[in-house]
Amino acid sequence: MKYGPGVDITKDDLTHETYWQCVKFVDPYIEEEREEFCRCNHHCKSEEHETEVGGSDKSYCTENLWHPPIRSTGQNISSAGYITDDGHHFGYDHSKNVPHHVIFVIDRSSSMQSSDISPTMAKFNYHNSRLGCVYEANLRFIQARLQTVSDDSVSVVLFDTSANMAIEMEVMEEGVVDRILEHHPGGGTTYSAGLDETEKILMKGAQHHTVDVKKLVIVFLSDGGNNGGGDPLYYVDKMKRQEPRMTLHTIMFGRHPTMQILVEMAKRGGGTFEQTLDEIQLA
Repeated sequence: MKYGPGVDITKDDLTHETYWQCVKFVDPYIEEEREEFCRCNHHCKSEEHETEVGGSDKSYCTENLWHPPIRSTGQNISSAGYITDDGHHFGYDHSKNVPHHVIFVIDRSSSMQSSDISPTMAKFNYHNSRLGCVYEANLRFIQARLQTVSDDSVSVVLFDTSANMAIEMEVMEEGVVDRILEHHPGGGTTYSAGLDETEKILMKGAQHHTVDVKKLVIVFLSDGGNNGGGDPLYYVDKMKRQEPRMTLHTIMFGRHPTMQILVEMAKRGGGTFEQTLDEIQLA
């Protein structure tokens, strides 16, 4: 096998391990320390690793030295840390503790009126449907975020064959959910309608100095296949080019033969796809 530097130059293939065996060198370091020396020296630059005395309790990449960049597979890896944009993996995930701009893109088509699942909070008695469960999950998500950070922004897009911007770049608070309860299920399902409205929010957010600095997260939810309109993947790719920091997650109720489009949307958006048969847990 050829390897650099100077890939065409003949190398002495005697390994370091064999050399030290030949000279009868006894390594004073234990196995655990030797494994640590092999680790990548790229460390997490989060301020959370700064110690109280002014030192630094650094967190290093979990991969070996000179590893190829790691790419997100679109699977949920939040429980195992996070992957940086330049391909390093860390056991910590600080992304939950930084201000977010969360955009909920919610399918409100007629199928969301199904009462095969129901919200558990009395607040949503008038929405005894899949859509009511989504509203409840939105509230629980907001409550969880408010326990972590207090500087999030939120936008809400509801779509069927058309879309409207119910909430646009507002401070995240529980009262936001009260204002979307007036929207009820109806109509067909056209993904591009919701994505087109989402793109408009991205463009406005880029000009909004208090929103542009926040981590952009899009949560796209539907219970059925896409019917008509533009190619959803075109919109996701376009938004990703406009805002590389964007993460798009997709969530689907039940089972549908065309769910693969949601899987691919999440993959291209650098996010995760989740499928649920009961109440959604967004938090």
